[in-house]
Amino acid sequence: MFADIQKKANDDIPYLTEYKNYLEAEKGLSAYTVRNYLWDISLFNGFLQQRYQELLHNSEGRLETTKKDKYTLLTTDWFVIREYLAEIFDQYVKNSLNRKLSALRSYYRFLEREKHIRHSPIAKYSSLKNQKRLPVFLSEQEMAKILALPLHQSPQGLRDKAILELLYASGLRLAEIDSLNLKQIPTHRPEIRAKSKG
Repeated sequence: MFADIQKKANDDIPYLTEYKNYLEAEKGLSAYTVRNYLWDISLFNGFLQQRYQELLHNSEGRLETTKKDKYTLLTTDWFVIREYLAEIFDQYVKNSLNRKLSALRSYYRFLEREKHIRHSPIAKYSSLKNQKRLPVFLSEQEMAKILALPLHQSPQGLRDKAILELLYASGLRLAEIDSLNLKQIPTHRPEIRAKSKG
């Protein structure tokens, strides 16, 4: 949507290097998360610049200072952030929109902490409610078909069949099954002692 001004938007983000260092060094976020946060801020900045250009064009170059200030990263307000969310609402699921809000919240919290702004425009506003997805599961008939698949009588085939049976019968996680060893499978009792996350 804002691809044509994306690179310029990146170049114009105030205190971007300091913020990146803060995310990496102080917050200890992964490179993947840092990249996503910076992308989300860049996307919002692209929206601000595009909206500013539209207003400037519509006002024939005579834009009031108060309106100009609404469309810069350091002086924007919650109403503009809501306008941005409304603009991108149909393009993302709520979880992604919440990540974008989280990135902006983190950026403005940093700017406020470093005294680059007086108040965060987003601090007191909560995230959107995430969509609850129903779990997808197999029916008994589908599971019976999987368990009846012709597996080779090789050690690997027998192992795979045992894993499938154990998954279905016990509800263990893959990681729990993967970490099983012979000491956890007593031969004198029909039970398995699995190590779980909790």
